[in-house]
Amino acid sequence: MPVLPADCLAVPGVAVRLPISLVTGAIAVKFEWHGDRWGHGVCVRENADWRRVYQSVEGPWPAEGDPNWPASAALVEVVRMSSEDPAAAIVAVGLAGHSHFSASIIADPNQPQAVLFELACRTHQQAHWLGSTYEVSPTPSTAQPQLMIEPVSGCILETIDRGRLWRFSAGRHGGGASAAQAGNGFRSPLTTVRWSYRIAPA
Repeated sequence: MPVLPADCLAVPGVAVRLPISLVTGAIAVKFEWHGDRWGHGVCVRENADWRRVYQSVEGPWPAEGDPNWPASAALVEVVRMSSEDPAAAIVAVGLAGHSHFSASIIADPNQPQAVLFELACRTHQQAHWLGSTYEVSPTPSTAQPQLMIEPVSGCILETIDRGRLWRFSAGRHGGGASAAQAGNGFRSPLTTVRWSYRIAPA
């Protein structure tokens, strides 16, 4: 099995803790420290190498946005459930403003070689944005295979900035008219919001 390169999720000039990875089939999710929280990249295996396809966007987006409602769940504690099994589940928790985030990342039991992300946010404030945001890495014309990213429940997927950013907007009823759209806010304060999505070989 190829080893994940140190630069699979490189952040120049940022001191990092030791990375934490989940590997299943041709997909790897690699968490790395981003100053005050963990971010992650999703890589696809190509022969003996790994190529990053998606990179989580951390902190507010756009940069001048409200840090209490970050582009992706603010995760400050990340643990892999087994140090022996590269496909062992990863669990994480964190805090932004008065909102508490939790996440689990597992090898999807319903789809071989896929990774399932399940997230939740408990908040006592009216949310302006809840969800997950990824930046898509430029794709070489010869690069194969690609990864497919899709909502599972509690969110809708939108692409912005000419497809450079992919956002899962978390909503109360699994998408549609009641889903939270970036900048529009929720209709009323919520207690707990959950959303999940899958990343799999195309």
